[in-house]
Amino acid sequence: MSSIKKLAESLYGIRSKFVHQADLVLQMSGSTYHFGGKKLVHTQLTMSLLFSAFEECLVTYFSES
Repeated sequence: MSSIKKLAESLYGIRSKFVHQADLVLQMSGSTYHFGGKKLVHTQLTMSLLFSAFEECLVTYFSES
C-alpha cells in the first residue's frame, strides 16, 4: 500500500510542476499564430485542455506498461 501512496504522491508532484510551468507559458503567450505546413494556424491552449492531455498521457503510459 505504501508503494501506491508513493506513486500517487510522485504523480501529483509531476502534475503540479507541469501545471505551474504550463500556466506560466499560457500567461506569457495566450493564443498563438504559427504556420503549419502552408496554412496559418491559430492555437489557444487552456488549462483545462492541458490537464486533460496530461491525464490522458499518464493513462496511456501506464496502460502500456
